[in-house]
Amino acid sequence: MKGIETALLAMNPAVQSANYRVETRKVFVIEGVRHEVDVYVKVELGSGYDTIVLFECKNWQHKPAGKNDVIILSEKLKALSASKGYLVARGFTRDAKAQAKPDKRISLLRASDTAPIWPQLEYIHVLGRDRGDYKANLVFIAPAGAIPTSTVPLNGAVMVDGDRHSSIDDFIRPLVEGAIVERLATEATHELPAGSYRRHVSRRLLFNKAAIGDVAVSGLNLQVDFGFHIARPAIESVFDVESRGRIYKSEITKLGPNYVSMTYVLRGVSPIAG
Repeated sequence: MKGIETALLAMNPAVQSANYRVETRKVFVIEGVRHEVDVYVKVELGSGYDTIVLFECKNWQHKPAGKNDVIILSEKLKALSASKGYLVARGFTRDAKAQAKPDKRISLLRASDTAPIWPQLEYIHVLGRDRGDYKANLVFIAPAGAIPTSTVPLNGAVMVDGDRHSSIDDFIRPLVEGAIVERLATEATHELPAGSYRRHVSRRLLFNKAAIGDVAVSGLNLQVDFGFHIARPAIESVFDVESRGRIYKSEITKLGPNYVSMTYVLRGVSPIAG
């Protein structure tokens, strides 16, 4: 529930400039009475306008939420001056529905972990890359009639079109990164099976005025060999709350030397039938 509400707030343009927080199992003591809220949402709109929303979650497999659960939520709304409260459960008794009906602040939301998987998730993949996993080969281009570029010092400062770099590595690293990103943008990664891959990219760069140390250069040829990884985590669980959203969690999957797990939130799903 926290994941769904956090995603809904992040996607809501009306609260982009507001401060908000989503907390779980938040405890309050009011006039000596202890209250615990499963999910507590507070949106601070400024100028003293705050909105508090409470979620009580009864994730019982074989027992519906009853009227007492509605009464307890109603008392928490009153104690915390909350504007809205949701009771989330797999089902509700007839008395619970009748108890909630007069209180316009309370909504009953049915939850399920058997909702269908969003078809597009079957095509989602994860791309990972170790930024240090590349080999770069540089060949400097000398101005016409200049000394061979084999004399270019490898530890000198670099001046290129008025920009100074403390070292060749400082100058080359962003060029390498840019070349790799540009190359991956043309790669049909959605068609690749899970695994590790290597690719090659070449770039020729020309400068108006550049120097490595005291040696003038007019450009360079850059060749980069780099690696990346593709993972396709399978959906492991789904949790659906009618009218609020649906959250999917993937299995933990190896991505190169690391492991990843993905969470996807789909908002505005249709009410659960039945």
